[in-house]
Amino acid sequence: MEIKQYFKSVASAVMAPVVKSLSNTFPAYGAGFTMMMGGTFNMLGIGNKAAYSNKIFYTASNIFVRKITEAPIIFSEEKNKAAARKFASKYYSKSISNEDRAFIKAAVLTELENHDLNDMFDKLGIEGMEDFWYNYNHGDGFLFFETLDPEFSRSTKPVAVHSLNRDRVTPVQSLERFEAISHYLYTTNNGTQIRIDKDNMLHLKHWNPNHGDLKGLGVDLIANPDISLNTANTTAQGAAFENGGRGTLFSSTVDITSEGKRVGKMTVQEMADLKKTVLEDMSGARNNRRQKFTNNDVKVTPYGDTLAEMELVESEKSNWLNIFAIMGLPWALSPVGSMASENSVIVGYKSLVTNLCISELRKFDQKLSQKIGKWWPGVIGAHDLTEYSELAPDLKLMKETFGAPLLRVDEVRKMYRFDEIGGDEGNAILVPSGFMQLKDIISDEFADTPNPDDENAPNSL
Repeated sequence: MEIKQYFKSVASAVMAPVVKSLSNTFPAYGAGFTMMMGGTFNMLGIGNKAAYSNKIFYTASNIFVRKITEAPIIFSEEKNKAAARKFASKYYSKSISNEDRAFIKAAVLTELENHDLNDMFDKLGIEGMEDFWYNYNHGDGFLFFETLDPEFSRSTKPVAVHSLNRDRVTPVQSLERFEAISHYLYTTNNGTQIRIDKDNMLHLKHWNPNHGDLKGLGVDLIANPDISLNTANTTAQGAAFENGGRGTLFSSTVDITSEGKRVGKMTVQEMADLKKTVLEDMSGARNNRRQKFTNNDVKVTPYGDTLAEMELVESEKSNWLNIFAIMGLPWALSPVGSMASENSVIVGYKSLVTNLCISELRKFDQKLSQKIGKWWPGVIGAHDLTEYSELAPDLKLMKETFGAPLLRVDEVRKMYRFDEIGGDEGNAILVPSGFMQLKDIISDEFADTPNPDDENAPNSL
């Protein structure tokens, strides 16, 4: 081993814990130690790698991310600053209808159809926002507002927005009394580090009791005990499946002669050869249940079934439910039980939107508005929550409660996503006639075919 490689291996093995300890105490100096030793150590701890390949955490993350990215980001301008302050408390309430949200938004904000922010977030796209929210599930989501000037300036507006991998971002602690973060260091693919001004970074993090001012506590770390159990469970289920079935004991018969001698017993080598033959000929789908015969006496005795298959399945269900609960997802959305009826899934998705997505989007939108307000005062970023079909009114329940509503032509056209026609025709109220159609009147209850010429016939003209 070369001297250089030897010292590098010593640095990796010995200095990594030292760097981690120093980083927890003096986070501002952790990055410097890392670069000096030639490594790329994450000074605030390495993420839970087990979650990256765990099917339950991956499925749960997919459900959350795909639902939360359904709502697009809309940029608007304040009509009235005082009214805009009250906008969030009403707009993100889960007790109002989509119609109320649209009314509140129209009364307070004017949507900006042509704005640089629209172009930047369109370029970032759904994939970029998915990346942001997946990173957020592991503790932190980072959106970097790239400007031509590396130092923050109100006059130098962003030209692009990027979602950054949380494992490549290092928050550097500030020496100010109440300022937690001085700036960020981003490690590129080639190992170089870029300094990012904190005003150019939108950092959304989960609450963290340890270094919560610097980095978030990933949901994957909280779910780690269940993830570990699930990994062990999967291995055990695989072993039970491969080794499943009735256990069998092979033994050689023994005869005793009149002189008291033991005869007829297979030798150790013969038993080993028989075991090898049975294993080869009875394993796998191709040779399943093939049999061999021997010229020696062998006694075959079944001794019971393998254990714990059902307990493993039940344990698997508890892992699903526990991880879903930790991530704030309704149990009905997990594919593990009879609870997933059509109605419970519908209710589950509505609960996902109202209890999790809206609260997370409100937190994100507040950070986003604060960030873009530094360059564009009076501009607010807010997700369009009316895109969630789960928040639409239950027309069936409304009809049962209030009776059939009187709808205008344009209101019906709007339900079917048709353009409004306006005028007297569009505002005309549709009144149900209450008359039965001809096809409903004529039925098998009539013994004879009605005569259309008879004035008393049900289908008479």
